[in-house]
Order: sequence, then structure tokens, then C-alpha cells
Amino acid sequence: MQKLLRYYGHNRYDALSLKGVEKMFDYIRKDPEQFITIFTVLSALLLNLLGFSDEDVKKKKLRIILLSYTIIFMLVLSAGENVTFFMFLLNVSLFLFGGLIYSANMDQDLEKELNLFQFFIYNSSAWFLLVQNYVILIETIVLFILIPIVRAFNFNSFMTKVILSVFSLIACFMQYFSVIKDYFDLKSFSVVLKELNKNREVTLNMEHPKPDNSNLNILKNNQKKLLSFVLYCEDKNFFESKSNTISFVDLKMKWEKPSIFKDKITLNIESKKRKYFRGYSTIEQQLIRQFSMAPYSYRYTIRRKLFNDWVYTPLFCKAICNRKSRVYGKKKKRIARKELMWNLKYIFLIQYFTIILKTPSNLKELIEEMSKQSRVSVEVYEKMYTIFKDSDEVNYYIEQIEKNASRKFNFY
Repeated sequence: MQKLLRYYGHNRYDALSLKGVEKMFDYIRKDPEQFITIFTVLSALLLNLLGFSDEDVKKKKLRIILLSYTIIFMLVLSAGENVTFFMFLLNVSLFLFGGLIYSANMDQDLEKELNLFQFFIYNSSAWFLLVQNYVILIETIVLFILIPIVRAFNFNSFMTKVILSVFSLIACFMQYFSVIKDYFDLKSFSVVLKELNKNREVTLNMEHPKPDNSNLNILKNNQKKLLSFVLYCEDKNFFESKSNTISFVDLKMKWEKPSIFKDKITLNIESKKRKYFRGYSTIEQQLIRQFSMAPYSYRYTIRRKLFNDWVYTPLFCKAICNRKSRVYGKKKKRIARKELMWNLKYIFLIQYFTIILKTPSNLKELIEEMSKQSRVSVEVYEKMYTIFKDSDEVNYYIEQIEKNASRKFNFY
């Protein structure tokens, strides 16, 4: 134990310092043949990754996992205690070239409207989570911690490699069988757009704008009031920002603009810690996840929150705006790309009202449906509406709805 404490006392920041980097280069200089072998193996992995585009997706995932861990075992046996540096390179390689595999999917069309960086982030992140390569990343971090411990107990080179190999084997089994029994999957942007356009109340016209803006008057006056209540309860800052996710700006605005229900209604539904732990979703996130995920994918909370809510939704919205902006010509394309987001938000609000809330015709139906979608009781929603209907917020949100429905750059 004293050896272990002494090691960490002097070397815990070593790998993060220049000295740690120097050690890696010393290793390369001392044994260049071994480094060349490892580099060749990594290159072979990348070439194999590029050759998997025509395979069944599930088989492709499993083959890549087996190939990745074959590389890891070779790295452990050849590099020994220096394996973490090469595993870091492997993680980077899998993330970069995994995106190339996923982008080769023939179903992708609307995704190509993203710029190169967005397209790369979308595909690499999707593949990283679908193949669960975060297991390899976690293994790399654990080995980074485990190797100094093994070294502190003066295990010989053979025993060190055995320990690292056993740990890698466990990680391999975990990732392989997790992918076999995994239901998490994604649908392409085009499929989601097609599903959204099945809603006859309002559709996203991606062609040239129609001369008659028939979508402007689809709401009745009583529906506008109901929609304003939905906005205040679900996403107060919906029309305040072009963002499709909860941002620090939203949190700041929420702090600066206190709720009209404060000190008037007590929501005895859960503790504050639990309330903030489960997080919140914007109207766009709630709507798009209905169509973007394969059946049974909703159960994977972390991946759903990280990817569907924070990567898929905003990039899906950008892709739609980018494609629609082309119909306005080169001169107006740039400004259209920015301004279209406001009208898109309006259309998503109507979609949310009709798809998620099932087009309630009166307050009673609306409150019942909102209660089903949340942990707030019908009685509490009724009290909230009693306060809301006489406030200035009603007219404010109705004005926001009408303003964004009549935008010059639109999807009508």
C-alpha cells in the first residue's frame, strides 16, 4: 500500500504532463518495429471499417466490435503498460471512421443538407452510441487508472498483460452482448419529415412557397388561447430563441422572469432534486422523438437525452431550414436559412398540439391530455389555468403565435 501511495503521490499527473508524452515517444524510439506493427494493425482496422457499408447493420456492429477487441488484445500483448496511449488512438479512430460507415447509409438524404462539421458530428455520434463504443472509452480510462496500481505491486510483464487481457475480455463480452440485445435505433431525417407531413392540419412544404398562405388561419380563437396556455406550461421561451434545446439563455430567462404561479400553487409531485434530475425537453424535442426513434428505443434514457434531444433534434431542424432556403434563390438563401427557424417553430407547435395533445377542442380535453403527458394532476392544471387566463401572458403568447405564423420566410 505504501508503494501505491508513493506512486500516486509522485506520478498521478505524469501522463497528463509533457513528461508523460515524452515517455510515449521514448517507447516509440526504443521499439520502432513494434510501433509500426501497431500502426499497421490500426490502419487495417480503418480499411476494414470502410469495407462494411454493404452489410446488414446488426452484423456490421458485431463484426466491428470483435475486430476492435482483437486490436485491443494485440495492443495489450505488444505495448503492455503503454497500451492506453494506443487505445486513445483507437477511440479517436473508431469515432472518426465510424461516422464514415454510418454516413454511407443509403437512407440518408436530408442529412446531406448539413454542413461538413454538422454532418460529421451527427454520423460519428450516432455510430458511437449505436455500437456502444463508450464501453471502449470507459475501458481506456479504467486501464489508465489500473496500470499504475498493477505497476505499484511489482507484477512482472507477463502477469500485467494477463490482468489487462482479462479486463479487456470482460469489456468485450459486455459490449458484444449489450449490442445483441439492444433496441436503440434511429430513423433518417427524411422518414421523420414524411411522418410529420402525414398530419393534415399543417404540413411542411419543402418546394416553392404557395401564393396563398392557407396555414395562417388554421387556428380558431379559442385554440389560440389554449395554445398560449400550452406554451406557458411547456416551453415559456419557445419563441424567444432559435435554439431547439434548453440552453443557459433559457435558464437565465426563466430565473429573471418568475412564474405567475409562484406562491399561488404548490406542485406536490416530487422533490426538487428529482425534478431537476429528470430534466426538461423543449416542444421540438418532445415532438421529433415520437418519430425519430425505433420501437422500444425510448427506454434508453441517457442515449435518448444525449443524442435524440441534443444532437438529432437541432440538426434535423437545421437540415430542414437549409433545404427550404434553396427555393428562395442565392441572394436570399442565407437570410432565409436563419429566418425559417421561426416559422418552423410555429409549425412544430401546431404539430405538437395536434399529434401529442390530440387536437383538444376545449380546455377540459387539453388539461386531461397534458396531465397524461406529465406528472401534474388535472386539478393542478385547472388551478393554473384559472390564474393564467386573466394574466397579461395570454395576449403576449397569442401575439407570438400570430407573428411567427405570418413570417415572410415560411414552409407554406
